[in-house]
Amino acid sequence: MPIHLSQEAALSAALKAREDLVRAARSVPESHWSWRPGGVAHHALRILAHCAATNTFLATVIGEQPLPYRTQDEEDAAVESCVTLDMAEAFLNRSVTAVCDAIAQVSEARLKQQITMPWGERMPVAISLLSPSQHMRYHEGQLNYLQMLLGDDEYH
Repeated sequence: MPIHLSQEAALSAALKAREDLVRAARSVPESHWSWRPGGVAHHALRILAHCAATNTFLATVIGEQPLPYRTQDEEDAAVESCVTLDMAEAFLNRSVTAVCDAIAQVSEARLKQQITMPWGERMPVAISLLSPSQHMRYHEGQLNYLQMLLGDDEYH
């Protein structure tokens, strides 16, 4: 099945967002990977694992498969199982592979259809394919903010 231009864009966006997200996480000093500003903000390790869990979820939505987590507790357990940045990065890599596989399998006819996302928003399927990369970009900004709080004002 040939890949539609919107799928190519979504695939490229997801891969680049993953690359940039990992670079931003790895730019946080190792001594601060679990640092929570104010004791309440999410730390770099959790942000990376959260993105992986969300990608896993979005891959099943895009691929019209059963959801991977039946409860918030199950999703939280997947995130909390990543106790090192290497584990979170491996989870992220698996999730981006799942997202890319799901994106590549969407039929051209389906791209024109409307989808209701799990949070209730309706959008064209072609636009929904960008949800994983948009979500990772959002959290890349959080990682850059953590770095700024630590005195590093570069965008990695």
